[in-house]
Amino acid sequence: MKKLVIGLVIAAIILVSADYLKTEKKKDKESDYQKIEEVQNAVILAMNSKSYNYYSNKYQWYIFDLRVIYNGDDNLFYKKIREGLGENYNTKLSTGDYIYVGILPYRGSYSIYAGNPEDENNMIYPDWNYSKVKKP
Repeated sequence: MKKLVIGLVIAAIILVSADYLKTEKKKDKESDYQKIEEVQNAVILAMNSKSYNYYSNKYQWYIFDLRVIYNGDDNLFYKKIREGLGENYNTKLSTGDYIYVGILPYRGSYSIYAGNPEDENNMIYPDWNYSKVKKP
């Protein structure tokens, strides 16, 4: 009888733990989607302000780790993104990947990546190729 009770308690602990982990993963994904949307809105704000004219070569892609916007650089484009995200924004997703942004000034277009931007499988926008988080 004592072994049965211990077994039931262990089974209950396992079930509760599994449910908790499932709930936490769901929260992480929702947080990632929210973070990606906030970054996209901040980049759109910066693109609409035409602050990308700061860059001298309009025909070159400029790709940067979003963490650089907090390095105190005088880059107008970075400042506009920082305005949209606020100070000390956490650019790391629950997968451990950091968010990168790429812009092409002459077209006024941008891309968003999670992880290494050299790998097209990490693209989030305009095409969602990122497999670590399913497309919403």
